[in-house]
Amino acid sequence: MRLAYLLGAAAAVAPAGLALLSSLVSALSTSSASSLTAPPVGAITLEAYSNDIFQLEPHFTITQPYDAQPAFYVDTTGRISRIEFASTGRSLVLKISLEYLSDWDQPDFLVIEHFSLAGHSIERPTVIEFIYDDEGSAVKAYRITSPRGKAFARVSPCANGSKDLVVTWYDAAAVFTLRNIEPWDGESISFVPARAIARTH
Repeated sequence: MRLAYLLGAAAAVAPAGLALLSSLVSALSTSSASSLTAPPVGAITLEAYSNDIFQLEPHFTITQPYDAQPAFYVDTTGRISRIEFASTGRSLVLKISLEYLSDWDQPDFLVIEHFSLAGHSIERPTVIEFIYDDEGSAVKAYRITSPRGKAFARVSPCANGSKDLVVTWYDAAAVFTLRNIEPWDGESISFVPARAIARTH
């Protein structure tokens, strides 16, 4: 399955990024004035963009829906082709599809879809393209299309040997940096628990 049609469909996103970022910066300014432990701007901006679907800091990971367990499906070569999360009531809440354009074990695309209790897709899927380094050992850039718009994140090596991730959120005209990240190897898929938020619809 090719994902070009998904990328094209997801491109038609309402330009709500600027308004969201404006309110985000306002809230951050208020928080910074009253607290010395306010999170970095980059982390907050990424959370607003990803809508708690995935994370890039400190490494790439996917948010596991509350009270749901994963089931893994593989293709004929043994590579993971799909991951589905079902709630305790056995209804599908999240589906992750992986596409491989070569014989490598690392996926080239990943599509994340959320579903309501009625089994309908809640919003446009999030599509992440992984661009690997020349050795194919780690991701050097992420090209992302989500319900909140398009973004591009590239790994930037630092003089001290660490790596940063420079993220450009096009729809919000925002550029921010995530410090001390770990480029994804394209093989180890990890999950982080979501907050306990009940589904509706």
